Amino acid sequence: MKYSIMSADSKSHYKDFWPTVSQFWREVVGITPILFLVSDETKDIREDKFGLIKEQKCVTSNMAFESQIIRLYGPHLFPNDVCITSDIDMYPLSNMYFNTHIDQILDDEFMVLSDGIYPPSEKKYPMYYNIAKGKTFSKVFGLNDNYEDFVNTVLNEYGDGWSTDERLLYDKLQSYHNLKILNRSRKSDGRATKRIDRIKWDYDILSLSKQLYIDCHFFRPFNDYKDVFNPLYKTMISEEIHNYNYNFIHNNKINNKPWYFGLEGDWWHGMNEEQFLDKISNDKFRI
Repeated sequence: MKYSIMSADSKSHYKDFWPTVSQFWREVVGITPILFLVSDETKDIREDKFGLIKEQKCVTSNMAFESQIIRLYGPHLFPNDVCITSDIDMYPLSNMYFNTHIDQILDDEFMVLSDGIYPPSEKKYPMYYNIAKGKTFSKVFGLNDNYEDFVNTVLNEYGDGWSTDERLLYDKLQSYHNLKILNRSRKSDGRATKRIDRIKWDYDILSLSKQLYIDCHFFRPFNDYKDVFNPLYKTMISEEIHNYNYNFIHNNKINNKPWYFGLEGDWWHGMNEEQFLDKISNDKFRI
């Protein structure tokens, strides 16, 4: 199995990303999403209609802190499965990008996909996207079944400030023997390469449909920006796309432009690829 590891706390708006971001991991990438939810009680892993949820009782007074570091603890529950950590407000947009790296992971290898996002002087790795088997996470971070011990150890060594998880990740990996680091640089405007980013929100819908972007860092709180999200969701996930799932007929062209043919047997006459994508992006779709 392959798991995407995300987290939130039960009292923050971050959990509102779960219904949609889980769909992107399942339907775009094809792996099982799991949400580690820091809350008022501990519960066994359960399945909801979006993926798997593991609730973990908060053992400090800082739920936000625990919801960050729990992504480094959670993979130990899946020792023989490949896990990839991610931020819950980060939407994967490329099947090929993620599965190429996930499928290449060696048994005891730890892979960092996003070095270069921070300046070297900050000594941090982003929490998106780090890949290893669960047993490798356990080895790197000294994990066992005692969640409270893990939290207290991190708290004593690092405090509970923002980016504790990223500093912990960086520090523990420096001495790991089988570490593979891949660079992902930033553009001059601050965005990571091949990312649709809230800091400068623009994208090409044709490139999106062809999965030429890697990911999307979306606005928060999610519920305030659903209208912004609709076109992106509709292009990647919506039932309209899946039910029709327009196949491009490259060997049937009119004026050297392919036409769309619906799986239900009807032609969209005179509509080339660009026109079709323009239509679906402008049609109203509510999630």
